[in-house]
Amino acid sequence: TETNREPTRLIFRDCPLTDKSAKVLEAAAKNRGVFFAEVKPGVRMDRLTNTVAEGAFFNFERVPEGIEFAFELVMRLYGELDPDAAREDYRKVIARGLELLEKEGIGGKISAGYGRIEFRDLKWDGQPFNHRAKAQANG
Repeated sequence: TETNREPTRLIFRDCPLTDKSAKVLEAAAKNRGVFFAEVKPGVRMDRLTNTVAEGAFFNFERVPEGIEFAFELVMRLYGELDPDAAREDYRKVIARGLELLEKEGIGGKISAGYGRIEFRDLKWDGQPFNHRAKAQANG
């Protein structure tokens, strides 16, 4: 078995709420009793019998649509291990990964439409970064 001893390159930071979204959620809590999550009822099905499973009813919490989080991804570079061509390859791989996250979603119940995300106003080394540029160029 081959072992990869290369150092970790990507650090995905926690994604805190933006101040704007925190205010939206605080207002929702005050006005409607919704605080930081919507509670949706669910029913678990027994797939073998196509009937409601035992203990089937549950609540599912989700973040309301439109809520924004601050996203930070740090890429470590290691001098001579990372020539310019490799750095451009990393950029392409990260762009493709972000694009796939938008297409696929994150978390549970994705097939029910939950977990859809969109990255906006991304920056790479302080400059605007369009992770969809290749897809747009190819139609």
